[in-house]
Amino acid sequence: HCETADRSYLPCDAAARGGARPSSSVVAHLSCGPHGQLAAAAGRSIFLLALGASAPRRRLRAAAAVSSLVHAPKRRLLCAAGYGGVSVWEGFGLGEAPAR
Repeated sequence: HCETADRSYLPCDAAARGGARPSSSVVAHLSCGPHGQLAAAAGRSIFLLALGASAPRRRLRAAAAVSSLVHAPKRRLLCAAGYGGVSVWEGFGLGEAPAR
């Protein structure tokens, strides 16, 4: 569940579910690193994915809703931009955010 993501609501009989409609988070951005690293952004959340895995490797939080997501291979960075500025992580997201 990603509370900051846009939602897509599925048609159903809401009354049969106690009034709640099922929904899914909308993945707005994907980025693929030089060695197959995958990152997906939904709202402020960024999920590091591994092929064949049943769950994300790690969940990162950006400063604001992500409007651009990119791997920077020369410095091994994962960068997410939004209206709150830019969030950067080392190791393509597996490391910490570098000091400012």
